[in-house]
Amino acid sequence: MAGPGIGKSSLTEAISERLTGEMNVLQMHGSSALAAVPFGVLTPYTGDLSAEDSVSPVAVLRSMWSYFEEVKAGNGAPVLLIVDDAHYLDEASAGVIADLISAGWATVVAAARPRPGLPQPLDQLWYDGLAERVDLRPLNRDQIEEVLAHVLDGTVPDATVDAVWSASGGNPRVLDALLHDAAE
Repeated sequence: MAGPGIGKSSLTEAISERLTGEMNVLQMHGSSALAAVPFGVLTPYTGDLSAEDSVSPVAVLRSMWSYFEEVKAGNGAPVLLIVDDAHYLDEASAGVIADLISAGWATVVAAARPRPGLPQPLDQLWYDGLAERVDLRPLNRDQIEEVLAHVLDGTVPDATVDAVWSASGGNPRVLDALLHDAAE
């Protein structure tokens, strides 16, 4: 969980890169356009379903399981489903993903904004102790100083650190833009 620009997507990309050799990494992105479409974000995994079955939670879950089994058959590695912008998932899709987690068919990393937060089925996993929640926070002054020292390859005056920290608000995306603009 984190606000915009704090690094959720960068973190999911790094997890994907790190675990690609050890797991079958599948990526999914929540979308405001699909937020009102039941199972809309799951369509890549349910394309073979009939129109009737495409709205059945059981049929969608079976289709997802079949897809995951085919993926695992290639190398035997478990499935890691990375869901970016999970706050945009519709309740039906979130329910299927929660069922996949509960059944042990996939490990899921879901990145979302605290508001509106995760859909209830995924949030419930945390309350039930079946999931961990990690809240990413803005960088503090010391972390900004460390980044500046690394990027600039040396000691940075306190006034510069204070100015950059104040201007960025600790937001890594804003910090990156400030450093990019300063370099140009």
